[in-house]
Amino acid sequence: MEGALGVREDPMNHLDNDWTENSFWDQWRMVLIFGFVILVMGVVGALLVGPDGILRMFGLVDDAYKATLTVSITPDNAMLQLDFTPEENPLTRTVDWDRSTEHVIEVQHPAYRPEKLVLSVPESPDALPVWRGGSTSTQINITQDRIDVRITMIPEYIPVRIQTRPTGASVTIDGIETGKTTPMTHEFKTDETARIAFTRSGYETLEVSYDVPSESPESPVVFELKGKPTPRTLQGRLVIESEYPVDVYSGRERIIAGKRSATATLKEGKHSIRIRNDSYLLDDTRQIRIRDGRTEKITLDPPGKMIVDTNPPGAAVFVGETELGTAPGTFSVAPGLYNVVFQWAECDETHSEWVKIVPGQTRRVPRVNGCR
Repeated sequence: MEGALGVREDPMNHLDNDWTENSFWDQWRMVLIFGFVILVMGVVGALLVGPDGILRMFGLVDDAYKATLTVSITPDNAMLQLDFTPEENPLTRTVDWDRSTEHVIEVQHPAYRPEKLVLSVPESPDALPVWRGGSTSTQINITQDRIDVRITMIPEYIPVRIQTRPTGASVTIDGIETGKTTPMTHEFKTDETARIAFTRSGYETLEVSYDVPSESPESPVVFELKGKPTPRTLQGRLVIESEYPVDVYSGRERIIAGKRSATATLKEGKHSIRIRNDSYLLDDTRQIRIRDGRTEKITLDPPGKMIVDTNPPGAAVFVGETELGTAPGTFSVAPGLYNVVFQWAECDETHSEWVKIVPGQTRRVPRVNGCR
């Protein structure tokens, strides 16, 4: 068939045009397949991890653990660190912790045992933090939005009153003679086991293992001694050992004069022994019992040193009525707790500091300012 211009049209040309044009499926096939896959993943994800899980997969939800952290410590002057950073005690802070992290609470005090508590934030956003460490006195409560920590520190040493029936037994602790007789008080290291031996004339030696608690017992710890027959004598001996000269009195009678190590003979029975050295601020009274033919021994703790300094220098240093000297200076004194008074000649002002002297150790007193 010829056209208007005399050109014959080929019917096959129309078929070629129809097959070469893209259909709707060809144009949108990949988009539809991708959308279907996304829809299936969303449904499966919602079933497996929930809607929040889907959002977390795409980073649209912050799953960090956020809470208010409070830490209170007894004693209140303890040093607190959170993640190795010093903090105030008590501490109240809002924390924003990443998942799968650990955070450390450390507490220190010179007179108490250190405490360490580790808080672990789990990976799962539905799980609460867990903790480990701390002593039996640590109390902690964890919720979705709060962590409350209360720490009662355990003393490094506690005083324990020891008594025997009958009294007057010499006491050896962990193989070291205390130089004391019962009843007596001894500073024990907490949560340890001490070996205590009691000896008394006319009684069998008693050896016990004592489990030291974390707190001082309210009443004395009493041990029963088993008697044994002994010949009776009329007198015994008292041995004094000291690193510096002392005067020793039994009642009003001076039985040792200005000696470091000496022995005195005393009548059988109870004696009130007074040991003095004014230069070392020593004035100690012991109640002892002299037993038949036995020796009672008193060993004095070695002195400690006290280093003092004042601004301006030259202040007189007093303990009670005794003048030790002037500051700056170093003074050797018997162990104990002293109220040290500093007085300047230039003015009427005085200043006092409580100082605890430990046997064989040196204590440096912070510089005292006055006369301004």
